[in-house]
Amino acid sequence: MNSRIGGIVLSLVIAGLVGWFLMTHERQSQEFYVGFSGEARYNPFLAAERLLNELDIEADSRETFRPSEWLPPGTDTLIVYANPVLTESVELASLYDWVSIEGGHLVLLPPRDDDVNVDVLFTEFGLTMLPTNDLAEDGVDEEAGGGDTGDEEVADADTEAPEDEVDYEVDLSATPYRLEAFDADASASLYDDLGNIALRRAEGNGYVTAVASEYYFNNYWLNEADHARLLLDVVAGYVVPGKVWFVYQMSFPPLWKVILDAAPYLLSTLALILVFWLWSRMPRFGPLVEAQPDTRRSIGEHVAAAGRFGWRYDGAAALIDDTVRATLHEAERRHPGLTRQPRAKQAETLAHMTGLDAQDILDALSGGEMPARDFTESIQLLQTLRKKL
Repeated sequence: MNSRIGGIVLSLVIAGLVGWFLMTHERQSQEFYVGFSGEARYNPFLAAERLLNELDIEADSRETFRPSEWLPPGTDTLIVYANPVLTESVELASLYDWVSIEGGHLVLLPPRDDDVNVDVLFTEFGLTMLPTNDLAEDGVDEEAGGGDTGDEEVADADTEAPEDEVDYEVDLSATPYRLEAFDADASASLYDDLGNIALRRAEGNGYVTAVASEYYFNNYWLNEADHARLLLDVVAGYVVPGKVWFVYQMSFPPLWKVILDAAPYLLSTLALILVFWLWSRMPRFGPLVEAQPDTRRSIGEHVAAAGRFGWRYDGAAALIDDTVRATLHEAERRHPGLTRQPRAKQAETLAHMTGLDAQDILDALSGGEMPARDFTESIQLLQTLRKKL
């Protein structure tokens, strides 16, 4: 009854708490920026590719490439990050032949990792790329141009072209490099007071265009300022347009990074399992205590244990009574009706049957509380009596 009342009270308390929560709280939605989804998550030039396709300029993307293994036709434009892979002699020679002999248009972007050295690649095509900080140390007045601008600053940049001049508005805050040509022979350039932001020069039958930052063309900032217009002039301005290829990652990430990005929770779980396994295998302080193997015991030990248990909890009287019942049950088979007789008559009958003293038998059959010595003698007498029946 008490448990039922307790359950009812607990249910009422829970119902009250739920009702209070629903009356004092309401559901609200919050929006969080989680970045791009699908292909745009790993392809930073997807927006640029789709923009060109909408303008009837054929464009496509590749994750990686090696010039010695694959190069597009000489009528195409290849936009690629500067990468140590391209500085290898075989790869650099293949890429140079594609530009100078086959007439391809190569667009070089700064390396994704600032720590790598790709000067050989730019030098091969008569270009050099200098960090803006180095230019500032050489005495260039940054206040005159857009070298040290705020995050939101959009500056005017001038364009020199064979046919006309166009003023661009580009965000210079994410342009850490400036470009120069060795022979100062450029067919088109985009520059500010710190130097060239974009530079194109002829190389044999083809063209090489270097852009100081991929920032202008990525998914986040393509629609800012005149970045889309700059992209169109880079891939289609003053060059006969073919298919445009975006190579958005020059090398595969290491295996550990791929697994970490794909299954972070699985790795965390496996790490916890490994920690617990190592903890279980750690050396213990002191020797291990081995469990004793199970051993078979004789029936006599079980009987003795049962007797000690009975003596401790039921006492002598219960053991005597059980033994008396077992003895009389055995005697009933030899002398039917014996159990319905009085104790004294039973003792006389059993004494006549076994030859034992009738008084001793009567004392044993009477049972009751007795000292341990009398208990032992009574049990022995009853056992002897059973054997003689």
